[in-house]
Amino acid sequence: MQKLHSLTILIAISLLTNTVCFAQQTIQGESFFTQSGQSTYIDYTITDHDIASGLDKIFFYGDDAAFSNSQWFYFYQIESLVSGEGVYNFQIYDFDTSSISSYGYFTAADMEAMPFDHNLLSSGNESFEGNDSNDYIPSNMARNTLYDRFYVGYGTLTSFPESDPPQFPVQNTDPIPYYKESAILFITSSNAPDEHSAILKGMAYGGEGVLLNGEILAPAASVPEPSAMLLFLFGLFYMGKKVKKSLS
Repeated sequence: MQKLHSLTILIAISLLTNTVCFAQQTIQGESFFTQSGQSTYIDYTITDHDIASGLDKIFFYGDDAAFSNSQWFYFYQIESLVSGEGVYNFQIYDFDTSSISSYGYFTAADMEAMPFDHNLLSSGNESFEGNDSNDYIPSNMARNTLYDRFYVGYGTLTSFPESDPPQFPVQNTDPIPYYKESAILFITSSNAPDEHSAILKGMAYGGEGVLLNGEILAPAASVPEPSAMLLFLFGLFYMGKKVKKSLS
């Protein structure tokens, strides 16, 4: 009975804490966005450990405790190559909004510098001007739970309508200008990364709207961890054998 009790406690702790021993993971890369002759990039760094604890953060959702207690950390920096007024909107589709613990941006950081060190990548466009002055910060970041989307807006955009597809104002006073970068955006989540469809909206010369399509890594849909599920099934099997033996 004591052994059964101990095993039950072990199973409960493992399921509640999702304790799995893996080496720390870091994923870096660039997502390519293109449409109608225009193209640009979003740099990303994704880790399962907090590499940004010493950086100043502005939260649209969550706080320092929610950030530091997260399991996965997603960092993005938009590079504006839209020849015109620049980029004013970033959206991620099929986003598991329920897994999000915090999101916002860093007040002074660049993806090519430590602790992100994105310039170690051997390919891609890593020659953009840094964002030390932090001029290009989002006016809003929000998750749309109705349509499972995540939005980042620049300029005059201050709120996100619950529509599908979302309608955004055409005029924006302060998009990310041509050949500039955004402040580093962050999202923290309990879920590991998966590939999602995403778009960047911009404004070309003459007021022509530009819609660029791409793929980006973001939190995956919630699924049971294989190790936790196996442990749970093993526990049920073990307890079932004990009950059957006690009844025989």
